[in-house]
Amino acid sequence: MNKQIKDIHDYIINLIAEKKLHPGDRVPSGEELAAAFKTGRMNGHRAVKELENEGIVKRSRGVGTFISQDVSPAAIQQFLNSSEKYIHLLYSFKDDLMIHWNDRTLSILESELRRKGFIVIHKEYPDIDVENMCEFIKSLNVAGSSGLILFPEYAGKLDEMLLHPEILMLCKSDIYVYNTGHLIMPEMPLNCIALAPYNDGFMVGRILKRSGRRNVFFLSSRSLEPKWALDRYHGILLGLSGEKERPGVKLFSKVADMADAIKKSAEHICVVTANDKDAAALLELAAKRTLKCPEHFELISFDNDPNFRAYNITTVAPPVEKVGTLLGKMISGNHFQIDDGDTIKVTLRGVFIERQTFRMKY
Repeated sequence: MNKQIKDIHDYIINLIAEKKLHPGDRVPSGEELAAAFKTGRMNGHRAVKELENEGIVKRSRGVGTFISQDVSPAAIQQFLNSSEKYIHLLYSFKDDLMIHWNDRTLSILESELRRKGFIVIHKEYPDIDVENMCEFIKSLNVAGSSGLILFPEYAGKLDEMLLHPEILMLCKSDIYVYNTGHLIMPEMPLNCIALAPYNDGFMVGRILKRSGRRNVFFLSSRSLEPKWALDRYHGILLGLSGEKERPGVKLFSKVADMADAIKKSAEHICVVTANDKDAAALLELAAKRTLKCPEHFELISFDNDPNFRAYNITTVAPPVEKVGTLLGKMISGNHFQIDDGDTIKVTLRGVFIERQTFRMKY
């Protein structure tokens, strides 16, 4: 059953457990329950039908629906004890595959779900082949999963799983994907919360434009191969553009070449790097060549990676706390109301953090 059906179903069960409804009492109709929960009429009818199948209620055509005379408090409590709400979360637990943002996101997500009575079960991504995936999805169905969350990691397992939609769709619970911006999402009935590298790049471009910076270079040590690097670069280009101007942003893939260009330039340069790792590498090499930041060049980056916090890099931070909060609310249903078959797509922009390497002109 979907989230809305389960909410209505559990509401009636809890009323009985709290002795607010007794055997023989009338139960609101499917239409009335649907209206109260602000969902579709079919969800109300299906919730009542589920209760009937379990022997909790009995329907009398033309009269109404009533709590069954056979229901006892002990039976209801037993039912409640056996109806734990489990959310399964796929991730990689290997240190070299973990994304540094995810610990904070996971902590907030678990806290949000725990407050709503859900228990998060962490699972390692299975080996991605048809047989393993089928067995894995079947095991979730047997366990009674209330939802499946696919979390990003460096190994690309999430990308690989999405290449098998026919297997993922065997999952009887809703599927939620956290996309850090590296995925092109397939056309599948998936709920998704995503970061927005292109929007983040556009924000930086607009800041540069408003601040009067026009001599802009972009450094990505991996060139523009990762989707998030390409999106950030193109976003900067658009952000810098105006009605009559299409400024170019010179692209570098080697830190040494970038440092040489700064050394040779007669103009003050603003460097934007694809991530904080590239920014830290540039700052270290620049220092060896007696180049100081922000005196000789300015620097903006992305990621807000705690491993490079000591470099005091002006950066765009992913909204990790907001991801955890919204994903939890998306799953528990107290922020988004959807009918059976609908999906949720949310895109979140990063936060500009001004530090030592770049200061906006106010």
